[in-house]
Amino acid sequence: MATLKKKSLPSFTILIASLILLMGFGGFAFLEFDRTKNDLVKMMDEQGFVLLDALMTTSQRSILAFQEIENQLQGNLLSTARLLAFLETKQRLEQAKLDSLTGLLGNYRIEIYDLKGRLLYLHSGGGQSGMISNDTMPEFIQPILKGEREELVAGFQEESYRREPQYIAAVSRPEGGALVLIAETRQPLQLRLQLGPGKLIQEIGSHPGVEYVVLQDSLGILMASRAITSISSIDSDDFLQLLLSRGDPSSRFLDYGGSRVREICGRFIFEQGSSVIYRIGLSLNPYTEMLKKTRLRLALLVLIFAAAGILAFSLVSVRHNIRTLSTLFNRVKTHTGNILENLEDGVIATDGVGHITICNKAAAEMLAFDPGDIIGKKCSDLDSQFSSLLQRSLTEKKPLERIKQKYLIEGMTRVLSMRTSLVYDGKGGLDSVILVATDLTQESNLEDEMRRKEKLSAMGELASGVAHEIRNPINAIGMIGQRFLKEFTPRQDEEEFQQLARTMIDETRRTHDIIERFLRFAAPPSLKPARQHIGTLMDECASIFKSSAAAAGIEFNLHVMNPDAELMVDSDQMKQALLNLLKNSLEAMEKGSVELKGEINGDIYQITITDTGTGIDPAIKDKIFDIYFTTKDSGTGMGLPIVYRIIQAHGGKIRLEDNPQGGTIVQIRLPLEGDNE
Repeated sequence: MATLKKKSLPSFTILIASLILLMGFGGFAFLEFDRTKNDLVKMMDEQGFVLLDALMTTSQRSILAFQEIENQLQGNLLSTARLLAFLETKQRLEQAKLDSLTGLLGNYRIEIYDLKGRLLYLHSGGGQSGMISNDTMPEFIQPILKGEREELVAGFQEESYRREPQYIAAVSRPEGGALVLIAETRQPLQLRLQLGPGKLIQEIGSHPGVEYVVLQDSLGILMASRAITSISSIDSDDFLQLLLSRGDPSSRFLDYGGSRVREICGRFIFEQGSSVIYRIGLSLNPYTEMLKKTRLRLALLVLIFAAAGILAFSLVSVRHNIRTLSTLFNRVKTHTGNILENLEDGVIATDGVGHITICNKAAAEMLAFDPGDIIGKKCSDLDSQFSSLLQRSLTEKKPLERIKQKYLIEGMTRVLSMRTSLVYDGKGGLDSVILVATDLTQESNLEDEMRRKEKLSAMGELASGVAHEIRNPINAIGMIGQRFLKEFTPRQDEEEFQQLARTMIDETRRTHDIIERFLRFAAPPSLKPARQHIGTLMDECASIFKSSAAAAGIEFNLHVMNPDAELMVDSDQMKQALLNLLKNSLEAMEKGSVELKGEINGDIYQITITDTGTGIDPAIKDKIFDIYFTTKDSGTGMGLPIVYRIIQAHGGKIRLEDNPQGGTIVQIRLPLEGDNE
């Protein structure tokens, strides 16, 4: 390992670093100031848009209210005009008659025209009468004089000689001509101004922080808050022209009256579709004061951080060696940890008093627990085989030689080889105890499989030899029995003779069948493999088995996850193997369920048979595939060994496991054929 040289940072480096830090904090302060400024502008805009929305809402309501007043005025005029037309059908309306109806007609002005548009009579609403020249005949009554309309409303009009707004309506006379009613509208218009946006404009304009509120159109100012006599026109302002055409509310900074304001503008659709603009000017004094305070605070923060940065960098030379050593230590620690985590052997270590300090990935997977659940705990508080071995080494202060045992972990039998070693500190005290576990399950399974193959082969050869030796005598006995039955007739006890002869023939046939099974078992299975969809194969097995399950009162379920997967199998022999296993599951229970499931698992197809029966006694699990071994009173011990040889001949593997819910799980793993997903 290279020797570390102690180095100190030069003053110039510290100065440069401090300047960089100061520039960094300055940039941060600038960005923070800019963000604060934007937030303040946004807040002002939100306040202005709220005021603008209030103005527009009030204006809209004012228009609706005035429209209601106009509708009522129109209805009253038309009703009075129709009443006069009805009265004229009873009695001619002359000047004296009109004057007598002053109380009924109120303050409406009434004009009566003949068919040619000549003014016949005039009632001014105050009881006065008079005439005007025919040259002043209003043009709007022409449709009534021509008979095109029965009645019409001219709405608000200005009288040429009075220049005051009036509301006018007219109806046709029974004998021809027109009845015209005119109402003065000074009072409704004043009411409109009082209830409309004008009052709200004055109220908003008087608030502190609001410089002005203006309602203007392309011709000039329509309404404004107090002391506002002039403001930029729409035609001379590109911003207002764009707002008038686009319609969306906008805001901007504007110089007004020698000061800077934030102006909020919005377009409003007024009567008869005409567009006007509301302009609200907000004072920037609070905005400017807050920016000054923010600028001062940020400047102080920059100075504080800069001073702290210089002080921190002054300590760099002192901490440089510490960081270097720490980096090297962490590098060594990480390298050691990576080696430990990638070991195939499981490693668990404790300190001198038994607290678990290390548990690598292999140990966690091997012993099926979460390292976080045991790190820091005392091994004596844990109920497991590895903790007892660690505690034993701690107590006896000596390492344990390799111990090979079988453990049941999450329903699976695993073969583990464990040993411990002791590590002492420089003073001779016990520093730690290390347990190393090696998983020998696969090697043990291979050894068991090799022994099983050798045993099956030897017993098969023995069965073959015995079968050959006794097949011929058995056949001869069978032939003699047939001859006795056909060629000989005893003089007495004939029926008993025939029964004994038949029994001898049946028993020789049964013995012959057993011999044939022995011979078939002794010889390697003769396969006739063909490409087969696994879904079809399992459906055929299910259709054969489900009737037996139903008769026994057992629930049967079939789940084929990848039915189109293809296997190269001898269909008949594979069905024989599956049905034999299903039959064993059925015979192992009085009630419950059997499930046949198939699914792709990597590059193999896995067939699983799960039952909820009595399960397999652990004491006989290693003998279950041995020839002649059986737990049934009438069994021959040939079924499962034949299944084993069929699966093995297909290049597959078979494994038995305990079902956590009770019963047995049989897994068959077969190689996939072709490109199966």
